[in-house]
Amino acid sequence: MRLFFVGIIAVVSAACSPSEETLTFNPEDGEKRRFQVISDASARAETMYGASSDSIKMEMLVDYRVTHEDGLRIDVSPKYMYADFRQGNFASTQQTDGNQDIRDVMEAGFYFKADPDTLEVTEFASNHRNDQFNANEPDLLLDVFRQDATRPGLGHGISIREGATQRVDGTEQLPPLTLTVRSFDEREVVMELQGENDEVKLFGILVAERQSGWLVRATLVSDMRVPDYNNSEVRSVASIYPAEWPYGMDLGFFSHASAMPGGSEEFFTNAREAEEISAEQVFSADSGFIEDFRDRMSLMYPHDSLTNDQAGKMEFSELTAFTLDGEPLDIEWQATDAFVYANYESGDIRSTVDAFALGWNQMHERLSELAYIEATLSWYPEQVEIVDMPLSADGSELRHGDAVVRFEPTEHEQVYRLSFEQGEKHSFMPAAEGASDSMFDYASLEGAPEWLELGESRVLAVAERGHFPMYLELFFEDGLPESINLIQMTEADQPAGQKTARFYDPDVIGNNPRIKPPENVYLRQQQADDFPFSTAPIGSFEVQDMDRPQAFLALTNEQVAACQLELASDELAWQEIESLERMLNGSNRVPDVTVLQLQSKDGRREYFYQQEVTTEITCHAEPAWQTLDWEPTETSWLIDIAVLPQVDLEAPAIDMLRQYRFIAANESRSNGRTLALLPPTAEEAELSYRDSALSDYLVDGQYLRLGGEVARIEQLTMSDEQITQTLVHRFPELPAFESED
Repeated sequence: MRLFFVGIIAVVSAACSPSEETLTFNPEDGEKRRFQVISDASARAETMYGASSDSIKMEMLVDYRVTHEDGLRIDVSPKYMYADFRQGNFASTQQTDGNQDIRDVMEAGFYFKADPDTLEVTEFASNHRNDQFNANEPDLLLDVFRQDATRPGLGHGISIREGATQRVDGTEQLPPLTLTVRSFDEREVVMELQGENDEVKLFGILVAERQSGWLVRATLVSDMRVPDYNNSEVRSVASIYPAEWPYGMDLGFFSHASAMPGGSEEFFTNAREAEEISAEQVFSADSGFIEDFRDRMSLMYPHDSLTNDQAGKMEFSELTAFTLDGEPLDIEWQATDAFVYANYESGDIRSTVDAFALGWNQMHERLSELAYIEATLSWYPEQVEIVDMPLSADGSELRHGDAVVRFEPTEHEQVYRLSFEQGEKHSFMPAAEGASDSMFDYASLEGAPEWLELGESRVLAVAERGHFPMYLELFFEDGLPESINLIQMTEADQPAGQKTARFYDPDVIGNNPRIKPPENVYLRQQQADDFPFSTAPIGSFEVQDMDRPQAFLALTNEQVAACQLELASDELAWQEIESLERMLNGSNRVPDVTVLQLQSKDGRREYFYQQEVTTEITCHAEPAWQTLDWEPTETSWLIDIAVLPQVDLEAPAIDMLRQYRFIAANESRSNGRTLALLPPTAEEAELSYRDSALSDYLVDGQYLRLGGEVARIEQLTMSDEQITQTLVHRFPELPAFESED
């Protein structure tokens, strides 16, 4: 981290007299900008006692404010910090715990003055005045921010032309450095920073605004040998992004992400079948929820059954925190840009932002009172269009606004590379139609030094492009076609709708049943595609053995309620495989298919030989769901138990769930799915449908709490006619084993 700051100050100090168009730092008086600063550093040492290692990850939000006071003054105000290291962690939002002096210094901030022509630093100091602290503690802290503070004005004086360079002399801590312009356009100048000696290697990508000279984003990788130890090094990756950057640095993800099948078919199916949607559909939920991640909060707003390309882009603004009593809390928030993703569990689409609480004192106390956050949501729809891209064996490109797709040959015959560069309002889906096969991957930085690792090179590519650079490798088995299909997207310039929504703390939702669940929680989850068991109609059941000395019987949930099994054995019993429910994510999930297995009554044996087992299955004919005479109320997620006839409150809750089902409202988006039964409060989250009585789920002794608004209640009805089937299953003979003489 320190080397990163050292590198920047060296570059900033290397101004020259411009003889052509140059990059010039010319901020307006009073201009303020906020940046994310993220670093990931690891240390490895080998001594006579063995090897050891350590690491630290840090994330900050820092304000820079420029005033033209006696030259050039820049005030540096750290607003948020989170550090994670082997011994623990530190955060600006945590309890004080004996580090109040540091908090006071950070809250007061720092300033430096610089020569307006050369940007040479003439003065640097802390705004905090504490004689005892200043005497004992400031050196390291001031050193970090002295170097950090000079980032505005990066590359001041370098010529704006490809290949233009600046040389910077080395120091005790740094090798000689070279700053080189890689590319530029009307908005940005992209530069690389490189230097190396026997102890330190440095490489970075730095992007500055062409008109103002302000830094936009940067990443620097350093590898430093520790001279006092053999085979020891400190390696760090540090990045600077705009405060709204939504993706973090994600070095771990980029280090391990591998190529995967392109999977373009689903994208094109969604694009062709997508219907025009309204703001009312996008804003179908009244509220969202908060998830804590480390020391930040994620605000998640659900869109029931929309697809990614229907959701468009959401903007979150005017964040205000409240107590449970509705009193506003004095907390300033920084929200990132929103991104859209699909919830793995339900498949529903969510718009999500990370929200950072800014400040250094009393933050823990204020956040402990937080019950919900209100935010204004603005929806910018995206127009999705399938377009034709002509192909040439020598390469071709397609432009859509400021987005570009490039098609290039590779060293392998019949294999071509399709690279995507996304713009601010225009983009392409990473998908192509017309190839025999495709593989998706993330791009590395072109021309990166060989000593960089894969993840580092990918993070540098993100800094260069300002987005995650992606590509497809396309295979054309029957030769190159004239064209392929692509999906291009255009974001609207103005919002098509707005809504003020509340985002609740999960504990607040869990302990307040009268708050409507912000996102539907569904009872059932479909089995995986490779689920090995199959069901059959009543009267046509079959035992499945999976080619092993075992016996399984698969039933639908309706069949479980309608059928009784009688086994002609005193030693064996049909028992439900409980692990299936656990694999389907907890006690508030019921699998679509209930699988029974023949086991010994104590459950210890499941493999048998040379036995014949007879099971008689008696079922009510024609089980069917019938709508109950019930009208939804304003709190339709709370169902009065009195409206459900013939319910045994002391029976396991699963019995009621097989007798009744609660269909989610807004069926066009929920697809008529069945809602889960929720525990009354978060403290009772360990309740289990099979082990807990239905009475344990009652709210105020009267209501059942469902996982969303209920459109209708259905009851399972059955005919008085019964169908009986006798199943005979014979386990295989015991295998013969020949002894060796």
